[in-house]
Amino acid sequence: MLYRRPQHISSLLDAFLRSEGLETPLARYRAQVAVARVIGEQYQRYIGEVRFQGDTLRVQIKSAPLRQNLLMNRDFYLRALNHEAGAQVVQNLIFC
Repeated sequence: MLYRRPQHISSLLDAFLRSEGLETPLARYRAQVAVARVIGEQYQRYIGEVRFQGDTLRVQIKSAPLRQNLLMNRDFYLRALNHEAGAQVVQNLIFC
């Protein structure tokens, strides 16, 4: 078998995901999964439901003091979640 144009597997996977329209849903899933890692593993037990509403990521926090701390640093967490997702999928971050 003769290969004429060898390509890296990651570029092939990216092209496939883009053609099937799965690139954005995958990035959103990565952002949802990364919430506990970005906020901190020690706070994982205080995190409830994590879901998207449009471009807004809503994170339920069960502790009021932790929620206030996270609200003060919301811009940092927003940038970190978008970095973990690999795309700008989270436009707004709400801790409720």
